[in-house]
Amino acid sequence: MYAAETAEKWLAETSATEVIIAGTGDDPARDEFAAVFGVLLRDVPHRFVNIQQAALFPEGAAVVLLHPAPAPLMDLYATAATAERTIPLRPGEGFLMVVTLPAHSAPTPSSPFVPLRWLSNGVNFVGVDAPRPNGDFRLYWEVGEPRVDGRYYFLNHVQDALGNELAQTDVPALAMSQWRPGDVVVSRFVLQDLEKGVRPLTIRTGMYHFPSLEQIYLLDENAAPYEDAAETIVPLD
Repeated sequence: MYAAETAEKWLAETSATEVIIAGTGDDPARDEFAAVFGVLLRDVPHRFVNIQQAALFPEGAAVVLLHPAPAPLMDLYATAATAERTIPLRPGEGFLMVVTLPAHSAPTPSSPFVPLRWLSNGVNFVGVDAPRPNGDFRLYWEVGEPRVDGRYYFLNHVQDALGNELAQTDVPALAMSQWRPGDVVVSRFVLQDLEKGVRPLTIRTGMYHFPSLEQIYLLDENAAPYEDAAETIVPLD
C-alpha cells in the first residue's frame, strides 16, 4: 500500500503522467504483481512491463514501481532516475523500489543503428549492446505508429563466419496493448554458445507476428521491404 501511495503521490507532485508497473509479467490477468498494483493504482494512468524481459521508457516523464525480485534491467531505471525510494518488505522478502523518470530518459545503446532500422509494423530498431560474457544481449527499439494489431515475437539467430547457426532464441515482445508512440523499450535476450564458432559472429534480429507467424520486414527509405532481420557483427574473442 505504501509503495502504491508513494507512486501516486509522486505522480501528482511531478510532471509525470503515468506509472509504469515493472513486475515479473505484463498481464494482470495472469501475473500477481501486475494484478495487485493494477488494482491499487486503478485510479491513475498506468502500464505494465515484464522487467525480466524488457524496460519501458515513455517519451514523457513517468513514475516506475519495481518488483522486489532482482532483474538485470533494473539498473537502467536506477541510472535514469531523478528520485528513488526503497520500501522494505517483511524480513527475507527484499524491498520494493519507486523511482521517477524525466521526459526523454531512455538510455542509448552502445552500438546504435545508423540510420535506424524501420520495420513494417511501426517499430524502429535503435541499436544494440554487444553480448556480455553471460550471453546477455540487449536490443533498443522505439514505438512508432503501430500498423498491425496482435502479439509480436523477437527472433535472434547467431551465425558464425562460415554460416553455421550457433544459437537461436525467440522471446515475446512487450505486449502491444502497452505500446505508445515515442516509447523506447530495451528488450533483453540470453544467447547461448557464443564461445563457439569461427569469428566474427553475426546476430540476426527480427520480429514476427503471432499467431500468424508472418515475418515483419525492414523497410528502406521508400518504405519498400528489403530484409527480414537487422544484423549485428560481434567479433567476440
